[in-house]
Amino acid sequence: MTRRLRRARGGRWLWTICLAAVLAQTALHLIRPVTSYKVLDLGGTATVIGAITAAYALLPVLAASQVGRLSDNRSRLGPWMILGVAVMAFGSGLLVLAWGMTLMIIGSALLGLGHLVLTICIQAVIARRAVHGGLEAGFGWFTAANSIGQMIGPLLGGWLVDVGPSGLAINMALLLGLVIALLSVPVIVAGRREFTLPVHAEGPQDSASGRSSWSLVRMPRVGVILYCSVGFVAMVDILAAFMPLIGEQRGISATVIGALLAVRGAASVVSRVVLPWAADQYRNETLLLSSLLGAAACFATMPFVLETMWLAVMLTVIGGFTLGIGQPVTMGMISTAVPYDRRGQALAIRLMSSRAGQVVIPLGAGAYAGVLGPVAALQLAVFVLISAAGVSAFMVRGNPPDE
Repeated sequence: MTRRLRRARGGRWLWTICLAAVLAQTALHLIRPVTSYKVLDLGGTATVIGAITAAYALLPVLAASQVGRLSDNRSRLGPWMILGVAVMAFGSGLLVLAWGMTLMIIGSALLGLGHLVLTICIQAVIARRAVHGGLEAGFGWFTAANSIGQMIGPLLGGWLVDVGPSGLAINMALLLGLVIALLSVPVIVAGRREFTLPVHAEGPQDSASGRSSWSLVRMPRVGVILYCSVGFVAMVDILAAFMPLIGEQRGISATVIGALLAVRGAASVVSRVVLPWAADQYRNETLLLSSLLGAAACFATMPFVLETMWLAVMLTVIGGFTLGIGQPVTMGMISTAVPYDRRGQALAIRLMSSRAGQVVIPLGAGAYAGVLGPVAALQLAVFVLISAAGVSAFMVRGNPPDE
């Protein structure tokens, strides 16, 4: 067992966070693909799916920086996590009750805002509690927990959508997502003492000046890391939103599409479990570039081989594995690229940039898919990954390994 792994596994706090993350992500990744099926059931189009997917990220873009500053300046983060879950549940309830696109857009926006608050608080706890050498491992276990939820949620959602009459089955699936999200509240309450932290612990501190978000973005390497993070999140988002539409066009059942999304999540779980070992063997920059290129190659090809299911599954496994490495690596890299007392804000800016991508890219993908078909939406996300790989390659060349 590596030293980093031992450090990251050192406390109950990490496992409490991971359990809450599994429940929240299961709810989220049950609700979001099922939302696409509800849009289709209500007569919506690919363009509408793109707009609702973008709405999920709209409020987080506006709120992320402020929530990040709040997480840096509060010692008790448990109540804020519970608030995030409550907002998620309220948004989910609106999706259940929605009879038209306006309520669905509002519900999706609130779902995204609640998830943002919960995620920023969790990441701030990891950034402040994990010792310096254990950041990649700590974020690796957290994102592995996320991937477990990303595996379970689509399986449950796809199965429920196929079980009964479409409208009733879809609403029952959304209601189940709401209940699962609320189950994370007692977990957070049980671990609330673990989430009480000193506001400023020992570590490199920033001066009082230059506290703006822009001052962080201008720090060396931060902008590149943010863009790479946008690529990873956009791909996960587009897969969840547009794979149901691709399946509907090809005559592939919701259960099969849900299983493919679950396979992607399972592969990401495996990659995040082995990340502590990989982080000891390879530079973060190398892991980042490999994950960008691997995910782009696999998901560029996968939609064209859906009728050959074994090949689609194989590409999804490889793509999910490489996609899973990128997120925790970018979290660890951005945490070490900024002063200690601004890690929460930096992680919030990472989420804000990701959510900005989740507004712009799905809108573009929806418009693109409306003209060229839903596969084109996936190819747009692939293009973002490839361009991020190009930018990342310059960072690798400009940052030679230590002697």
